Amino acid sequence: MFCSQCGKQLIPSAAFCPNCGSRVETPPQQNTYSPPPVYPPAPNAEDTLFVLKASHTLSFGNTVVCHVVFKRSWLVLAHMTVALQKRENALLTENLKAQNLGLIKRTAATMHYWGDFHKRYLAIPTEAILAEDPVNTAIRYDAISHVDYKCAYESLGNEDNSSSTINGYLHISLSSGETLKFTHQKLHSKAAQELLTGLFGQRLKYKK
Repeated sequence: MFCSQCGKQLIPSAAFCPNCGSRVETPPQQNTYSPPPVYPPAPNAEDTLFVLKASHTLSFGNTVVCHVVFKRSWLVLAHMTVALQKRENALLTENLKAQNLGLIKRTAATMHYWGDFHKRYLAIPTEAILAEDPVNTAIRYDAISHVDYKCAYESLGNEDNSSSTINGYLHISLSSGETLKFTHQKLHSKAAQELLTGLFGQRLKYKK
């Protein structure tokens, strides 16, 4: 530390320069406190990344609505079986009666409920999904050898320019040799493509 007037070296505790008598200007103290670093939460294997509403072909002529729930380390097949539909309808009917809604509002509420039904799987843990129905199952990604994914697409009519959605498909080949087959109506999404590529890498064949 040196005097700002004459340049003489000062002792650390000096209030005045012993050479020229000038008052020593003490530099302002800097705040050396640093807040602790904030880290993002660690990824959880139970985090739901994507829910695909599809139709699962269980056997010839036996197709059931199935929600394919993609989590970080595995996927879960949540089937909309007849038994589950009956239970959910009973609970929904009881709830709507308790609200004393009219027919039109009950109908609208029912349509909204089933239209958003897939969103429930964004928060439900795997154990709860498996408990819904015995046919539900979880499959680890390391047990999957190949995935074929074809996006649905819009087809325009020739005469009236009306459009219809042509189903896409999802075929999951397991290391055991079994292939699970689904159809769906999800159009191409860059976010979905990137997510599936991140999960399966070169095992994925993605078609728009």
